Amino acid sequence: MGEAFFDIFGGHFTDSTPSLSPEAAIALRQHLNETIDEFEKVRKQLAEIEVKFESQQRELTIAKSDRKLSFLSFIAFPRLTDPRRSQ
Repeated sequence: MGEAFFDIFGGHFTDSTPSLSPEAAIALRQHLNETIDEFEKVRKQLAEIEVKFESQQRELTIAKSDRKLSFLSFIAFPRLTDPRRSQ
């Protein structure tokens, strides 16, 4: 008995060697190539989005740090940082 193969059209395992018509093999290969191309596009888009996300994450961290430092300086030095007291 031969090896078991998965029948891609029937969705089950068979003991016989799968055979496709040349036209079906070409169509299947073309569909696979198109799927790979689409996958590569999506992967590239994901990489771009990840770069943007990391950049925005760094900006957010800096903004939070600046806000915290501003708040702490207001608490520590109210006369120097409170605009109402500078007049």
